[in-house]
Amino acid sequence: MSRHIEARADAHALDLTRDPGTFASMQHELSVRNISDLAPDPVEYLLWLTHPAGPERIAMARDWARMHHAPVPPPLRDR
Repeated sequence: MSRHIEARADAHALDLTRDPGTFASMQHELSVRNISDLAPDPVEYLLWLTHPAGPERIAMARDWARMHHAPVPPPLRDR
């Protein structure tokens, strides 16, 4: 339930800012800095995580960009 609410909040943020590149970059940076995980364990994700995983949020930003004819964020790399 919480992940669904968080995903709606992410979509709302994208609708307000219309900046999927910055959104994707921020989600990647948060994941890399271990605030979240780029590859969470599926069981841990199902049982404990209350937010969508970083890759899901980045994919959402890319999908949003395609649907709104905005520049699609490029693939992001670890630094």
